[in-house]
Amino acid sequence: MEPVEVTPLVRDIEARLRRTGRPRNVEITVDDGLRAHADARLLEDVLEQLLGMAWELTRARPVGHVHVGSIQGPDGPAYFVRDDGQGSAHADDPDLAEVAAMIGDGGRVWTEAAPGAGATIYFSLGTGGEK
Repeated sequence: MEPVEVTPLVRDIEARLRRTGRPRNVEITVDDGLRAHADARLLEDVLEQLLGMAWELTRARPVGHVHVGSIQGPDGPAYFVRDDGQGSAHADDPDLAEVAAMIGDGGRVWTEAAPGAGATIYFSLGTGGEK
């Protein structure tokens, strides 16, 4: 576990998606100053998975919108990836089970989605996270 600057990490993942992903017009915004106390490689894998899902699920839009941020939950900070894509496709996506397995004990993954109106995937890292 170590301090991780989340904002530049998201920007690095975005750059990789633009280089290697399907060509898309996607606007990715990320809150300034996001930090976490986490396994840096694990957090990168989680964010890469979630941003990749959002990248693909916004493909029906002329311009996709993705926002990465955090909220303060009852058990500490939770981070989120919100998109304006297909919405309901997230709720039963097997990739979310993979993300939950990556986060492991003490963390949690949950979604809010509406068909055609996008989805927000939240995740907490258990003990030690910070905004």
